[in-house]
Amino acid sequence: MGGDDLLPGFVEAGSYDDKFYAAPLYSGSRLVFYKKDALAAAGLSVPTTLDEYISNGVALADANPGASGIWWPGQDWYNALPFIWENGGEVATFEGGEWKSQFSSAESIAGIEQVQEVMTDASRAPKDANETNPQVGYCEGTTLQLSAPSWVKWSILAPLDAETPGCPDEEANLGVYAMPGKDGGAAQVFAGGSNIAVSAKSAQPELAKKALAIILSDEFQSIYGANGLVPAKLSLADTLGTDEVAVAISEAAGAARLTPASPKWADVEASGALTDFFVQVAQGGDVTSLAKDLDAKIDSILNG
Repeated sequence: MGGDDLLPGFVEAGSYDDKFYAAPLYSGSRLVFYKKDALAAAGLSVPTTLDEYISNGVALADANPGASGIWWPGQDWYNALPFIWENGGEVATFEGGEWKSQFSSAESIAGIEQVQEVMTDASRAPKDANETNPQVGYCEGTTLQLSAPSWVKWSILAPLDAETPGCPDEEANLGVYAMPGKDGGAAQVFAGGSNIAVSAKSAQPELAKKALAIILSDEFQSIYGANGLVPAKLSLADTLGTDEVAVAISEAAGAARLTPASPKWADVEASGALTDFFVQVAQGGDVTSLAKDLDAKIDSILNG
């Protein structure tokens, strides 16, 4: 369904009832940025599994009082998704004509408990803050690692006189890698990006299909890659370049996933249920009880 060369997470998002409707357009991947000197000083190396990623974050925080081994403000639910997915959990599934939120499943709980460990033992970020301007703590030296979209590299290295100044002198010390999965390889991270399709009510469906063919051509998709966005086709990953960020983007993109393909998912995000939930997780709340309450809220929205 959709072709083996298309980004699998976006094929899933563009499908409904086992039929493929909307093709991937492009993607952006979340990567882990870190201070090379801090990792070396703690005697650590780039992790190869999710457990190592967590233990490295805790070790960095212990070795650097007041600093985040992994910066994670409580409202940031995007970075929680790979922990859920890597443990076999899901956000929500569609069965029997209705959506069923899955945050309280045993698999999801295992992932959320790992999230809570990072938030409480590795992060010194405010428990009720959001994930905007992650470069600030990095440049101040209070953030030693953070998971963020690939473009954050340029926020970190922004000129000192920018509106939200970065630290261009950190370029040599800035390391990056794809978040590792539970059993190695790249984790299933949340991907930004878009899908594209021909509207059923298009006034010019044949012209629209020709435009779609152009957009999915190697030539057009290579333009995305040359400008730092992940092409819709896995075979064009090399158009991103060969530097450290490009390699990490390529590794992360193939396993990246999106949120449930429900027309009401935007309502879930707008409700604040997810941010409220993870703030409570960051504050040390009971994961199982909180997850059951969250599932009830999400079910009522998606099936309302």
